Amino acid sequence: MSTETSDAGQQLLQFLQESFKSAQYTAKSVLAGLVFSLGGSIILFIIFCLIRPRNNIVYAPKNKYPESQDKKPEPLGKHPFSWMLSVFRMSDDRLVDFIGIDAVLYIKFMTMLRNIFLVLAVLGCLVMIPINVTYNAKSPLAPSVSKSDAFILMTPTLIYGTPLYAHIVLAYIFDFYILFMLWRTFNQVIQMRRNKFKTEEYQNALFMRTLMLTEVPKKYHSEDGLISLMGKLKVSRPIQNATIGRDVKELTKLIQRHTKAVYKLESVLAKYLKNPEKLPAKRPVCRPFKFDTTAHKGKIDAIDYLCNIIEQLEKEIGMVRESIDTHKTLPYGFVSYESVEDCHVVAKSTQRKRKGKLNATLAPRPSDIIWDNIVLTRLQRANKQHWGNFLFLALMILWIAPNAFMGVFLSNLNRIGALWPPFTGFMYNYPIIFSILQGVLSPVVTSLIFLILPAIMRKMSQWQGKVTKHEREMDTTKKLYAFFVFNNLFIFTVFSVIWNIISKTIQLIKNGHDLTFDKVMDELNIAQQLSTSILGASSFWVMYILRVNFGAVLDLLQLFSLLWRGFQRHFLSPTPRELMLWTAPQHFNFAAYYNWLLFYATIALSFSMVQPLVLPVISFYFVLDVIFKKYSLMYIFVTKAESDGLYWPFLHNAMLFATGFGNLALFAVIWVQGGWIKAVCLGPLPVIIIIYKIVSVRVHNDRFYYFIPTEQENAEMESLRTRTNLSDISSGALERRYRNPTITGKLLMPMVHSKAQHILPQICNINNYYNEDAEMETAFKNLSDEYEGYHMNDLGHDGFENNDLLRRFDIVDENDLTFEKYQEIERERLKTPFNPFLQQQQPVNLYQHNYNSQQSLMGAQESGEYNAHYDMGSSNQGYSHYNDAASIRSQTPLNSVPSSITVYNNTPYNQQVEYQETAYHSPYHQQPHYQNSYQQQNQNSYPQQNQHYNPYEQQQQQQPQSRSVSDSVSYTSYNDGLGVFNPNASNLTLESDDQQRLLNRH
Repeated sequence: MSTETSDAGQQLLQFLQESFKSAQYTAKSVLAGLVFSLGGSIILFIIFCLIRPRNNIVYAPKNKYPESQDKKPEPLGKHPFSWMLSVFRMSDDRLVDFIGIDAVLYIKFMTMLRNIFLVLAVLGCLVMIPINVTYNAKSPLAPSVSKSDAFILMTPTLIYGTPLYAHIVLAYIFDFYILFMLWRTFNQVIQMRRNKFKTEEYQNALFMRTLMLTEVPKKYHSEDGLISLMGKLKVSRPIQNATIGRDVKELTKLIQRHTKAVYKLESVLAKYLKNPEKLPAKRPVCRPFKFDTTAHKGKIDAIDYLCNIIEQLEKEIGMVRESIDTHKTLPYGFVSYESVEDCHVVAKSTQRKRKGKLNATLAPRPSDIIWDNIVLTRLQRANKQHWGNFLFLALMILWIAPNAFMGVFLSNLNRIGALWPPFTGFMYNYPIIFSILQGVLSPVVTSLIFLILPAIMRKMSQWQGKVTKHEREMDTTKKLYAFFVFNNLFIFTVFSVIWNIISKTIQLIKNGHDLTFDKVMDELNIAQQLSTSILGASSFWVMYILRVNFGAVLDLLQLFSLLWRGFQRHFLSPTPRELMLWTAPQHFNFAAYYNWLLFYATIALSFSMVQPLVLPVISFYFVLDVIFKKYSLMYIFVTKAESDGLYWPFLHNAMLFATGFGNLALFAVIWVQGGWIKAVCLGPLPVIIIIYKIVSVRVHNDRFYYFIPTEQENAEMESLRTRTNLSDISSGALERRYRNPTITGKLLMPMVHSKAQHILPQICNINNYYNEDAEMETAFKNLSDEYEGYHMNDLGHDGFENNDLLRRFDIVDENDLTFEKYQEIERERLKTPFNPFLQQQQPVNLYQHNYNSQQSLMGAQESGEYNAHYDMGSSNQGYSHYNDAASIRSQTPLNSVPSSITVYNNTPYNQQVEYQETAYHSPYHQQPHYQNSYQQQNQNSYPQQNQHYNPYEQQQQQQPQSRSVSDSVSYTSYNDGLGVFNPNASNLTLESDDQQRLLNRH
């Protein structure tokens, strides 16, 4: 028994060693791979061209649901090849306005790689291959090379001595051309960024004029403290506004739990109500969430439990929001400046010399911030960075073992039978099942791993304290690239060498001979083994890149969206939210796609001198994929977190590393086959790359990161400059835009299909928090009778708000299961609801007026002005807030009961207009009458250049006075510019439909 175990162990070790030995393909194998790759790619390409015009939701969602009308791409024709015309007609300069800087940078990077490898392929095929074939044929060992191994003749396997100088000279040519292309593309990227920054869109964007301050010392945790701290900098500019972060307590965790419960309820209801007329016999059950310590253990009714836990979480969130203490601040804040240039000048100076512990950087878009990480102190962030890097290194090394086992068994399931005899019987008894497993298991497992790895790296990067989403994505890209190069390229190529070295060393020690270091090195012959391993792996990587060409067309075909989602729609029970989001443009996974591009480029540069055939193969891939990805980014994908091209420095550095890595591979081959003198000739190449990097940093970095206009750029911007939108310079603009969204964000509501609307009162039991006497017979049941016989659309907005059942759900019709409807729901949800936190701080206007006098205010109100300002609050998507001008009426009240609204006008001038509107509810009229009064107050409500305006300091002097009358309803409305209302106020009916909608909503 022990002998059998020992034999099995020895066989397993042999299998593991062989798993890292690169398969050596013959010329016939490579030719077969080329035919399969080209043939398969052509077939898939034809399929795509035929089905594209019939599936616009999958292949052109941005045409139907553009991020904005000015970013809508060119319509596509019905002809199978019409899409290619649109792709070729669109230049990068025009494209940046449609898809953003990040997406254009991806196309520009691929174009650079295409141009690099096309030139290298020409040199490799016209120079390197003829030299290799000619001198290999003259070698004394040439007769031993059979015709089937003619593929080896293209490598320098049999070349020794002087002919290797051709490889050295060509290595210098390759490196200089790559560096030239990198320098040229760097300048193009800088110019693209600066051209975009000169536009009115960016010049008026608040984030372009704002600094984000993290790790702020505790004594500066206030608005005045931030201004004082920034004033101590060597280079300073007048600060327009400042805001410090507030402690939101456990709000983030509660909202995450609420969102999770909503999604779970939607999933449960979608399955249970798939056929509302014929419900399943048993109600769905589930286990309570782990965070719910009050629930019974074991399985309970899912619908009742989830409905109640959602209500409970909503109540807890409301209580936490009410209890927020604005005096409890956090070590981060934001300061805004009057111009983009001022902001970038200060940012540049702080990066060169930090002021104490303060970390001041250019602010990202508000939607790009990871709010859980912005609060970390320097020590906390450094600690997480160190532990995260340690875990990443451990994962990268430990992955060698599962990688080896996958290489052993997934590629050849017969090996399982060699170690486990019962499996051999299974193979012979069920040959068809075994064949299916052999063909399906390997690609399925590999695909799952490639999906899981980015998710793991992304979680790790976020845990390490990355402040923004684009920083997290860039760090994920770095980790993936390092992981793939180490495990899939370096280890795969040299692990067999390492294994042989360890095995031979153990054998030499066992033999007990007197060994010196020189003798051991002679016996191991490491350089020869390494060179042989690199040459042997070259044919495998050529075959690998051939398969990549097939994958490029497969990615264009969007099989997951086309088949898997179709299967889910017809055979499973997707929720209305999932159905809506499936029609939306997808987020482009920059981390995964950049990783593949860099990995392929590193492979090609590593073997460009060893096996020049890899160059035309990779060039063909880039030629195709530039076209495919340009179409995808124009019509299918959107950018989730726009970084405005900040990926480029990493891409630039990765290409320098790949170039050096290729030089190292050539160095090993030259050392063995040409001697150390010829190998030393490659020594200057790493020095040249380092010098290039130093010069590039000095020349490019400041122009890339900071937009400090030159005289010429200032002259070009004169015609584009407009006065900054007044809502951007009002005292609350900075605090409003850069407020933690957990403070004011409206919570998700479960979505249910309208076909199940009538049955919801019968299946949902929710504790009525508004009536403590109510038992499980809830408002769902009680209020449904009031609206019996009415369809939801017939109820109108008032019915939606007053009906307790419909208030708890978003009811979606079949025709509304589109991304357009989802956007409409989200826009309504994202409008800021009433927030006690704001009420404690400052009374602001019900409808924010940005007018400089009473006369202009009256004029705007009479004309019914309604303005929208887009501050680019999210990537490639406008986030709007509105300035509603209230209609003014002068009517005489008749037997009326007054209720008053006090409205403060935030003007950017040295005066403040108070507008008081009193609504008299007359028993003889359905509509209330209005009396209006204005009071102009002369006070400095807007900061001068050397003053700081703090709304919290002005709380007392701005406290509105609302007069109270017998039987009156008197209240003050508080607003941050997005329409915040007091829910306890009576519902006033105004003339403007938009005002009526805003009032009804709250």
